[in-house]
Amino acid sequence: MNLKEIVRNEYGISSIEEINKIESGISSNAKRIVTADGNYILRKVKSVEQAITEYKISQELRHDNLSSIIILNQDNAPYIKLNNEVYNLQTEIPNLLEKDNINFFELGKTIAIFHSRVQKIEGLFSQEDRFPLERMWDQVKLNPNFDATEYSGKLTKLVEQCLRYNHKDNCYIHGDLGKWNLLFDKSNIYIIDFGEVRRGNNHFDISAVLSSTINWSLGDEQLFLQVRQFKKGYVSNFQQWNNAILRESFHLWFTRGMVALLAQQGINERTNHAIHFMMKKCTRIETVFKHLSAN
Repeated sequence: MNLKEIVRNEYGISSIEEINKIESGISSNAKRIVTADGNYILRKVKSVEQAITEYKISQELRHDNLSSIIILNQDNAPYIKLNNEVYNLQTEIPNLLEKDNINFFELGKTIAIFHSRVQKIEGLFSQEDRFPLERMWDQVKLNPNFDATEYSGKLTKLVEQCLRYNHKDNCYIHGDLGKWNLLFDKSNIYIIDFGEVRRGNNHFDISAVLSSTINWSLGDEQLFLQVRQFKKGYVSNFQQWNNAILRESFHLWFTRGMVALLAQQGINERTNHAIHFMMKKCTRIETVFKHLSAN
């Protein structure tokens, strides 16, 4: 039985025109299913527990039209199994964002609604953190070339600083809420891929969103204005905002990113350039927080 027949039998979708592999994305195995009535995404997930968690979240976010719809199969399960692997089927949302045209007030509001809504869901399975800082750092330190890099001292201080942070787990977080897991159309912002949802601190998600959406080519004052607009939208729906914790969360997000890059791809010209770029962002964000503290 081929994939078209499996999807027809499992979901009762009879008008399948074609199935294409989605080449974009770095961590998921996904296929686009084109039908006469619209497109779907068939996506591999880690486990049945993840599939159930993603379905429950998508159902809750439907109230505010913030997520794609995960489809139940003929047995009313939010997943199917193919060759002992788990997949879910969800409606496709086209990404229509124009470059640098993000409404930061609406973005902040969307993330706050996500944090607020997910707290109400019972029976979620917390997913494993794929990038634990301490474990990745132990791997980087084993690289014999690390100490010779120009950034080894500064990165070591950042890691040691981040490992001392003790942020309270105050909600369920997305865990990987970068721009790559946001979709934009003309009127809505959607959140996708709940494969790393777990208990954590809401400021971790905020740092992920802002670090990947603010326009770093702008001046410091304009960066601050984007962050301030985001904050206004966020606190209108979820009150937990602390500048000091957010500043530390930015450090944590950038530091995890740098250490993960070195752990996965090693030390080379390309990763050295990326580390240098992220270090500059760490420095610039300090100016933004000086403005936030003054306002």
